[in-house]
Amino acid sequence: MYECADKRSDIPAFCPSSAEDGAFVLLNFQRDVRATFHLCHELGHALHVEHHREGPAMYATGPCPISEVPSVLHEVLLTEHLAQQNGPLAAHARERLLQSLEMLLYEQAANAAFKRRLAATVDGGERLTADRIADAYRETLARFDPALEPCDRTRFEWLTGALFRDAFHHYQYVLGAVGALRVRESLRDGRLDPATYREFLRSTGRDDPVSLFERLGVDLTTSAPYERAARAFEGYLDRWT
Repeated sequence: MYECADKRSDIPAFCPSSAEDGAFVLLNFQRDVRATFHLCHELGHALHVEHHREGPAMYATGPCPISEVPSVLHEVLLTEHLAQQNGPLAAHARERLLQSLEMLLYEQAANAAFKRRLAATVDGGERLTADRIADAYRETLARFDPALEPCDRTRFEWLTGALFRDAFHHYQYVLGAVGALRVRESLRDGRLDPATYREFLRSTGRDDPVSLFERLGVDLTTSAPYERAARAFEGYLDRWT
């Protein structure tokens, strides 16, 4: 439907769902590469919902980090498909995936560290001020992107972020990308077959996130999966840039 007073535009896409009614994909589809990736991402959530609804209703859910695994995996597989076809959308798709993985693995990690620092300040009984938030944001950028030369506007970039989010909200995207890249690798080399992966999606409401990731061969308590994901991202950069 066309833009109207009650049509959301603050988020590009969303997949609300329930155990009883299933999943619904809401998005502003513009028939371009960006919108196609948003659709593909949200269909990953819908696929996950339909799988874990097959069991008892009490288990028809999945921890947030797990829910991002099929969505990011969909983006990776879509890009590889379009790149293999080498059609007019191939270059755009490759660029889109590189931007997405950079955002998921690095920008979201920076966001997570920034929000965690703010939450720790409040938990410690201190009051947040605009200057204190701006200083924390600048120091976080210096840590995650030391080559960046901040300007006067950099100090105010935090104003565009969603500070109302849960303090650990951004971690789910980092972990989702780490898990998705691992699943993609395991499916390609045969260590993981599609049937086992689908069974994993059916059972995600029955255990904690760390244990669930271990079923994918990912030990989140070590640096190995994050380094592996960084190498996968660098591999895409080497091939496509």
